[in-house]
Amino acid sequence: MDNTVQTLDSAFLWENHPDPIVVISAEPTTPPFKVLNVTNAYLKATHTTREMVVGRSIMESFPETEATNQESGYARVLGVMERCVATSAPTTLPIQKYDVWNPETGQFEDRYWLARNVPVLDPQDPSKIGCIYQKVQDVTHLKQAGKLSHLENMPEELLELLDFQLETSEIRLANEVLHHTNERLQEALRRAEAANKAKEEFSANVTHELRTPLTAILGYAHLLEGEEDLAPKYREDVTEIVSAAEHLLEVINQVLDFAKLESGGLILEPKAVSPADLLRRCASLVKHLCQSKGLALVTDYSESCSKKLLIDPLRFRQVVLNLLGNAIKFTARGWVRLEANLADVDGGAEAQVEVTVSDSGPGIAQENLSKLFERFSQVPGKAASVGTGLGLAIVKRIANLMRGDVNVQSRLGEGSSCRVRLFAPLATQQE
Repeated sequence: MDNTVQTLDSAFLWENHPDPIVVISAEPTTPPFKVLNVTNAYLKATHTTREMVVGRSIMESFPETEATNQESGYARVLGVMERCVATSAPTTLPIQKYDVWNPETGQFEDRYWLARNVPVLDPQDPSKIGCIYQKVQDVTHLKQAGKLSHLENMPEELLELLDFQLETSEIRLANEVLHHTNERLQEALRRAEAANKAKEEFSANVTHELRTPLTAILGYAHLLEGEEDLAPKYREDVTEIVSAAEHLLEVINQVLDFAKLESGGLILEPKAVSPADLLRRCASLVKHLCQSKGLALVTDYSESCSKKLLIDPLRFRQVVLNLLGNAIKFTARGWVRLEANLADVDGGAEAQVEVTVSDSGPGIAQENLSKLFERFSQVPGKAASVGTGLGLAIVKRIANLMRGDVNVQSRLGEGSSCRVRLFAPLATQQE
């Protein structure tokens, strides 16, 4: 039923259709024939609001007055509606008198309506009726002019006389809704694609403009570092320049990578490499950082990690270095541990690489764990002010690109452990 309503439902249609139309549920309810939606033209004709009508039975749409032969009218309406559902064929309700309350005059008005009911098939189950599409014709002016007396019990002839065309049932209505909805969806898609493209181009341009002079600064700073006769005081200053420039370059690269990941512009470039070789390279790069903080760097890779996989080496190292960098940054004393295992899956055609980085740091409160992989999210604390808060968000998105996942386990005062799983095909002898 809900699918049928969704197919027919459109704010544009209900607000702008010129005719009084009611969509009525065909499912058995008590009372029966619940109103699912109406056009604004129907609300205007009946002096009602959508809240007064939708959700109620069509039999309860109008108040009872002494002038209303309610039992007779109820039976006629009910019979015609039930016949429409039972026969899966359109039915016409003979001219029916309704007492409509007009809030402007403060009085009831006699209105004479002729209604045409068309069964609408359920899109999910065409063998059953999903709802009834009822279009109403107000013939009060003809009734008051005395032109309907000989036709009141011949609704089909009356329809022909009034040129009461029903747009060939549900097909035209559904097409109108679908056409309008598709136009809106296409326009929304065009805008989203344009926004993504603009964001990616902006990020690429800005980061390029920043990286070019920054690379020059780093180059000159490294040259100064290599000067043997540089005074110790100036050597310390140059070292600070190099450190700050490298950090800024890392931030710029993270912003660019995240923009690419968000827009779908980052494409993996797999090569036949051994995870063990990549892990050893990562450990070598952070070894000096651990030594400078007095931390022990422990590594443990299973023998299976020496197998070659078709994996993007740059992005694999990026994931591992991000995890190691976080562990080292937040650990003041103790150790940082890098572990890895490789297991064959899918009958040996693929492998699952599981990399775990753990530390003896301060740990993370349980309420903050769920926020770790959100963009620009940082763990509260003194060290949290360092960085962009994008590192773990990038890790998660790269892991997802590699059909994997990442999770963290931690307790305050007990350190943290971050595990990432990645999937990649096994490389062949030729590769």
